[in-house]
Amino acid sequence: MKKPKMFFLWVILIALFSWEYQGVFAKDVFLENPPYKDQALDKIRLRNEGIAHFEAGISLKKALTAFEKAYRIEPRELEDIFNLALIHHKLGNTEEAEQYLLEAIKQNDSFANDYYVLGLIRKDEGEFEQAKELFEKARTLFPDDSYLHYNLALIYLQLENDHDYLQSLIHALQLDPENTGALYQLFQYYSRSGNKTLAKNRLQELYRVKKVQRTSRKETREDESQLSLPIRRLEKNPYQFSYLASDIQVEVVNKKFTKPVVTLDY
Repeated sequence: MKKPKMFFLWVILIALFSWEYQGVFAKDVFLENPPYKDQALDKIRLRNEGIAHFEAGISLKKALTAFEKAYRIEPRELEDIFNLALIHHKLGNTEEAEQYLLEAIKQNDSFANDYYVLGLIRKDEGEFEQAKELFEKARTLFPDDSYLHYNLALIYLQLENDHDYLQSLIHALQLDPENTGALYQLFQYYSRSGNKTLAKNRLQELYRVKKVQRTSRKETREDESQLSLPIRRLEKNPYQFSYLASDIQVEVVNKKFTKPVVTLDY
């Protein structure tokens, strides 16, 4: 009777030792490289949180808090620098916004969003020549944004460049026929030039679009540009951006913008 008891005792001891050894080994495996994985997931969570607050439009300060936490997690990524700059710009913190935008440009000088938001800041400050250069740089990197062309048109208007003002408005409407700012500016242009028929057509189109957008969530944002939305994740290709904040998917190939003379009936 002693031998079976001793046998079972040894089996139990071996099982306990094996279980303890496996537990320690498992802990070592899980601790081998968790910091980066945990931090990467935490970054995404914080970006999502900030984007949710931004999209809700209720509290930009809560969005700022989330983006600041993401920014402090190493490695410091372009998405987090830009998101922080963007929220500071929306809150009117110009100095902080500019500081982060310059940091983002230093990290990657081929990111159109940075030049666009910095251009908005210069435009608000009345520095129209600098704003023009920044918007034109953004346009070279990302020529397919209607509101970028619209803002360029406003700059050309301030600089009394009627030709580029008109061309930019037309490009803006080619990219987004419901760009109400561009429609209004075109109505004003034709009114000033004495072309009553085209002015009337643009005004009617503006009223039609406004009526449709009156109850639309789209109208609640001051700036409809894809370049002034917070970013969840950038693809490895710097010219392929994912604007997941509002489910807009845009793929862009790095192409130079050319200014053909457009003669469409706008």
